[in-house]
Amino acid sequence: MAILCHFYSSISTVLAGAVWGDHYSPLSFTTILSAMASRCEPVEHVRTQLAGALLLGTLPTGYVFFMVDCPNLGNRSVAFGTSHLWQKNLINKFTGMMSNFWSYLLHQIQSDHRVFLALVASHTQGSPGTTGAKMFISETGEIQGTIGGGIMEYKLIDRAKEILKQEDFKPQIQTLYHRASGSGEKSGMICSGSQTNLYYLCRPSRDRETIEQLVFLMERDIFGSLLIDLSGMSMAEKAVNLAQPAIQLIQESGRWKYEEQLLNRQRIAIIGGGHCSLALSRVMSQLNYNVLVFDTRREVSTLTQNNYARSVKIVENYREVGALIPFPQLTCVVVMTTDFPSDIRALLGVTSFPFPFIGVMGSHAKIATIFEQLRQAEISKNVLSRLYAPVGLSISSHTPEEIAISIAAQILQERNKWHNP
Repeated sequence: MAILCHFYSSISTVLAGAVWGDHYSPLSFTTILSAMASRCEPVEHVRTQLAGALLLGTLPTGYVFFMVDCPNLGNRSVAFGTSHLWQKNLINKFTGMMSNFWSYLLHQIQSDHRVFLALVASHTQGSPGTTGAKMFISETGEIQGTIGGGIMEYKLIDRAKEILKQEDFKPQIQTLYHRASGSGEKSGMICSGSQTNLYYLCRPSRDRETIEQLVFLMERDIFGSLLIDLSGMSMAEKAVNLAQPAIQLIQESGRWKYEEQLLNRQRIAIIGGGHCSLALSRVMSQLNYNVLVFDTRREVSTLTQNNYARSVKIVENYREVGALIPFPQLTCVVVMTTDFPSDIRALLGVTSFPFPFIGVMGSHAKIATIFEQLRQAEISKNVLSRLYAPVGLSISSHTPEEIAISIAAQILQERNKWHNP
């Protein structure tokens, strides 16, 4: 299989080289015919094909050196001798990056397109748009995100198309009330509550560096704050302050400032990397959670398939995990290993940390055994009473996907006890 892998790589390179030479040579038969048809000199035709020909010629070479990983070789990278899981983790980070709202916006800015940005800076109960919701409309027509939907969003999209044509649009805030009567500007919706939206026109020449810095920090889970006011958009290197709301709109003396701490406060650590872990990673990632997965095994198929976790870490002993999880006061922990001794080691490793939610998967019989073992390990009744065991809402879940939904629902149900959005 190794020979076949290299054989196909070599054949593709040879064929691509032949096509490259045919495009690049002013004396080739196809170049002369194309030049005659387009009524230009052969050299001029070659110039028009040069960029594409160079790309076609270099990509297969890159394939030979960097993409020789063949799944049938035991998931080992021939070129570097690294595990397939390591390669997969790099892909996971790239996938996560491209699914990020700000990364999509950055792509538009890097393509030299202006973008209208709408952020929900604050809201009251009942509002369809909640603090932190985001939407952008590019001058290409691409739309990402939502600030609440309905007629409010429909009208804003039309307004954004007009703003994108302006040269002197200033950042502004707008408070909309979701009711049919009473004071205040109406959104056209009757959901109740209100929301204050911030509108900003992103210009490539002015805002590219700021958005690049923002994406860089978010990809790496590094502290920082996004600031927007009447003067524009900027980044501030500030230590995270968990005592403050993640998003603040400060208004005084007719001026305002929007500040958003970039740290994702929705976090989950999943101990165990099996099928239920994979399903839970998918669900929590879709809920915009920062997902960490821990396991003691290497080269497990469900770990290599996990494109949803920000990080997959292999540990020697599950008792190490608690100390490896950043921001324990923000992080939910779900234990779902392959056997109950491993579950116990994992629980012993996390119960001494201030995790707001610690759950363990298993039947009632298994949970009873685990609790007995934990009592023998002198874990206090107070600690045991805080465990969600078995974890997940009781919805008769059986498949990994159903179990993941039940756990996610329980976390959402319980998070208001500790989460400060």
